[in-house]
Amino acid sequence: MDISLSNLSGGQLEEKFQEAFANVLVNMTDVNTPYKTKREINIKLTFEQNEDRNDISLGISVKTKLAPPIPVKTNFGLFKDLRTKKITIEEYGSQLKGQTSLPQNETEFEVLETTQGGFEE
Repeated sequence: MDISLSNLSGGQLEEKFQEAFANVLVNMTDVNTPYKTKREINIKLTFEQNEDRNDISLGISVKTKLAPPIPVKTNFGLFKDLRTKKITIEEYGSQLKGQTSLPQNETEFEVLETTQGGFEE
């Protein structure tokens, strides 16, 4: 008995494997993922027979395990105006705190005071 995996289920196993392989290669070349993380392709064949043992149903699944994206980090300075009691934050990213930045890198938020959550006087 010769069973060819590339012909199994009308070539669907081969097609699913090729797609998974391409996804692994794309993930490995993505600079936003860690290079050391191992990637995987798992092929699972599940056999189920009927009670008379004369018919088999074959389930085919191909799953990939890819590297997750590297988390993006930023930094914020937290400020409280002692006169108005308003709390503000300013994003300074990877620069040194208090360093002048260009306007497109500067984001400022005003946080409303609250009596719940730790912002009260």
